[in-house]
Amino acid sequence: MQHSRGFIALLVLVFFFTFAGLTSAQGNGPVTEIIVTAVDAAEFPEVTVYARALNAEGAPVSGLTTSNLQLLENGDRVELERGPVIEEGPVWVHFVIDAGLRMGQADRWNQTREAIRQFVQTHMLPDDRVRVSAIEGSNLVPLLPDFTKNPNDVTAVLDDFRPPTCANADECLSAPIQPLGQILNELDRAEGASDQPRLVILFTSELERYESGEPAALANEAAELGIPIYAVLVAGRDANGLVTNMATTSGGQSLNLTDTASADNFYRQIAETLRPVYEMAYRSPDGLASTRVVEVVADDGRVTGQGEYTVDQIELPRVTIESPTENARLTPDAPLEVVAKVVFTDNHPRNLQRATLTVNGVPTEPLTNIRGPDEITFTVPWALVADLAAESESGAIELAVIVKDEFNLDSRPASANVTVVLPTTAAPTEEPDTVIIDGTAVPVTAVPQTTVPPTANGGLSNTLLAIGMVLLAVAMIVVVMTRNKGPVLAVRQTVNKQIDRITKRIEKQSNPRAYLTVLEGDVSVGKKLEIYGTTTIGRAKQDAELLFQQHDDTSPISRRHCTIIDEEDHFMIRDEDSANGTFLNGVRLESMQPRELQDGDEIELARVERGGVKLQFESATPSYGGYGRDPNTSDTFDSGRSTRVVRRPNQSGGDRF
Repeated sequence: MQHSRGFIALLVLVFFFTFAGLTSAQGNGPVTEIIVTAVDAAEFPEVTVYARALNAEGAPVSGLTTSNLQLLENGDRVELERGPVIEEGPVWVHFVIDAGLRMGQADRWNQTREAIRQFVQTHMLPDDRVRVSAIEGSNLVPLLPDFTKNPNDVTAVLDDFRPPTCANADECLSAPIQPLGQILNELDRAEGASDQPRLVILFTSELERYESGEPAALANEAAELGIPIYAVLVAGRDANGLVTNMATTSGGQSLNLTDTASADNFYRQIAETLRPVYEMAYRSPDGLASTRVVEVVADDGRVTGQGEYTVDQIELPRVTIESPTENARLTPDAPLEVVAKVVFTDNHPRNLQRATLTVNGVPTEPLTNIRGPDEITFTVPWALVADLAAESESGAIELAVIVKDEFNLDSRPASANVTVVLPTTAAPTEEPDTVIIDGTAVPVTAVPQTTVPPTANGGLSNTLLAIGMVLLAVAMIVVVMTRNKGPVLAVRQTVNKQIDRITKRIEKQSNPRAYLTVLEGDVSVGKKLEIYGTTTIGRAKQDAELLFQQHDDTSPISRRHCTIIDEEDHFMIRDEDSANGTFLNGVRLESMQPRELQDGDEIELARVERGGVKLQFESATPSYGGYGRDPNTSDTFDSGRSTRVVRRPNQSGGDRF
């Protein structure tokens, strides 16, 4: 029995603390109304929403969190980046001076003027709107015709105004009810005020003239419009409590003005009632130009407030390379950094999903999830730059940067062409111990050495030049020794053959023998690649000489995909047992079976639609001696080489070469 009583007591405590926790979380009651006062998209894609959460009495509900408030854009829930937090929001205040008989007596006007000044000088926020009017008799006199955010405008009209004085007291009695109704309607229709807290602050001594039932009807109208009337009695009397009842029925409060301290407390009570607003911020997931509906939903979704904002056309991000500059010379003395500047011309700065730097079309490791970029810095491995620059005689490389923003919009590539200055190192050469002249081995050490000055052609091989000069020196010795003998003719012929062979080999290494133009599937579309002889093509540096998609692990191109074979007088292509095939003019090649290439042939390293690369073949010297014509096929061919320029029918008519 004692255990049962203890258990019941425990349940009571749990219920008590649970109920107390719920009551604390709800603050001063459950939310019965949500009013979205503003949606600020000036910093789009960050959007800031301001909303008032009110209970059944119209008072603000405090203590709400993300578990109580949800945010939707066009019906889809968005995650908050900031808030909800309570802030002080702006209000629209229309000060009304009941300038009847009593207002002009004693010191009432000075008290009224100082009380209004106290608001604009101490309690007015930068986004508050204020207007001032007077009621003289039954007429509404606008002292400040439009709402203003400038406190000086208010103090200026207060300094200029004086309540009317009358010889006949009856002429100065005011009838404020109808002019107050006009003020309520104008405030309800004021542009930009519909979603903001609005109120009327009436300074009066008492209601001097009115019809029966008018004050109550005015209060009910103000309550329906959601514009409370706050009444300030200035050293007067409130007959039958008419002013106080009118204020409280409308949703406002009343005050007996005695000094500046009472006015200060009055304004603080107004602020506690009308200013609290929840601020929430999120990033819009949509980059399309449109008008978006924003909803603030409280608790179980039964209470909703709506607002909206409009987004104009979103422009592509713009990127430029700030460093290195165009035509700069790069050396290995310091780490190579590429600095790119990102600009959003539509004044909507976005985060970036990715920023990618390519060197001669080869992508480096991309940068991802970049927040609020202005400048992006890439650190580039010097080894990569040196390897790519070494493929070019001039050391020229192209740096290119492209970025993708949070809306999946890609920038246009920014590029800079620079020159890489590679360190010069003497490569070791191997010289033969002997040379064969006319079938006889002659020791190289017995031949006088000759130094050859460097030539202007940077592609000449030092080893081949050395051998050529050795042969030439040996030939001169032999000619001198046998100039009057019969074998001299044979020696001359042998020397000529050796020199001719060396010259051809040097020429082959110095001048391109063919070209491959990139048609599709690579960032270097349109670039013409030089072929100097038999060349392997693939994805891996260890297995191929001409590389595509080197750092893409998902590439369909094999590490060693195919080979362009130089057969001296024509070229062949051979698929190296690649996984996704090599295609010549759309036809897949049999593995390891060479096929002859002709000018204009299209080569696909795997299918382009599956991520491959398409190239076009062209020999470097398609015609030395003019074109001949095959009498059987009427094909035009090169009389100097067997690689033919074949006329192919084009789908659109005409000829394709």
